[in-house]
Amino acid sequence: MGTIPVNMHEAKSRLFELGDLAQQGGTIIIVEAGRPSLDLLPHRGGHAPRKPDRLAGQFKVTSDFNETASDAVAAFEEDA
Repeated sequence: MGTIPVNMHEAKSRLFELGDLAQQGGTIIIVEAGRPSLDLLPHRGGHAPRKPDRLAGQFKVTSDFNETASDAVAAFEEDA
């Protein structure tokens, strides 16, 4: 599989096919007005999977965490 130049209109109508070719290692170059404009590349890398409790013990939740301060409640209720 080598380099595959395609014009923008053709790339638009063949996007899924060109995406598959890029995933298989092809080099897709999208051309506008006879000049290379974009390269279609497969996504590389990514994020590591999430680990539950990876921050355990690093934060302290106070006993009044779920309580709303009375002055905050009053401020919202003034306009009601």
